[in-house]
Amino acid sequence: MAGPKARATLTGRDQVAEARRHLGTPDGETRCDAFRLEGQTCLNKLVYPKFGWNLPLDPREQLRYGRTVARANLRPGDLAYFDTGGARAPDYVAIYGGDGHVILTDSYWTRVTEGDMSYLSNVGTLRVGKRLAPR
Repeated sequence: MAGPKARATLTGRDQVAEARRHLGTPDGETRCDAFRLEGQTCLNKLVYPKFGWNLPLDPREQLRYGRTVARANLRPGDLAYFDTGGARAPDYVAIYGGDGHVILTDSYWTRVTEGDMSYLSNVGTLRVGKRLAPR
């Protein structure tokens, strides 16, 4: 197929493919250094603008965007927001890759990686999912 896909044909799987392009990138290279924020938030800032979404840097502010979806209804490309600090409010966001996997950046792995969502479930509680359809 010649040329980029038309916006109308983009899907959450395209969002996941874009996120996977960053797999293996060292954590420090996805950071927005001027803001000293979690690398995952900056990964979202790299991925989602290509699909028409200019998300704020703060994961709590990102919750204003997209359509809320239950854990059981997560689809590839959805954002999964976790509470890892016990505040009962989302403080960490990962990109749902499908089949129970998330694409994430964290200080333990020190790079963008894809792993089982149970990894984040062990350190926090999934609070909400958000679907950001390409626009």
